[in-house]
Amino acid sequence: MASSHMSTVMSLTSDVKSGSIKACDKAVDELISLLNPRNRTVNLGDLGDKSYHQIFEALFNVVIRDRPALYDKSKKESARKLAAARLTKCASAIRMTAARGAPRLGRKTLLALIDHITQILPDPDGDFVAPLIQDYVKALSEVLSRQPHVEFLARQDAKPWEACVDFLLDIAALHYPQ
Repeated sequence: MASSHMSTVMSLTSDVKSGSIKACDKAVDELISLLNPRNRTVNLGDLGDKSYHQIFEALFNVVIRDRPALYDKSKKESARKLAAARLTKCASAIRMTAARGAPRLGRKTLLALIDHITQILPDPDGDFVAPLIQDYVKALSEVLSRQPHVEFLARQDAKPWEACVDFLLDIAALHYPQ
């Protein structure tokens, strides 16, 4: 049964990457349901680091595609609201993927997730992208709650660890100004 769920998840990932916007939205909704850590009926034990990396990359591409529409004043308000809704769904899917996959994430996937979050979440106005912030912070805290991940980030020059700390301090400063 696990391989059936794995093939379903990977098929949905493919739909997120290459499907129409409608198919992409449907696939993201289904990924959220399947990857939810509370969903105990789905056995995803066969998913490894490589699979989680592919899921993250597909979701990252949707976020990168839709984020500019959120700030494009030439777009209609309805188009910006649709982009915000898609970004919210993708952020939720990224959080679910991080929560479900945290024990299996390798260093490249971990670094890709941290780079994506710390680079995409700040918005052009010096604030943070509203549809993403809540789930992205939760995804980051999910992977940072695992001691092996933190130990890896703190090795050598510790740049990834410093990026996480600086990023979280920026969020704290925004929400708790002096």
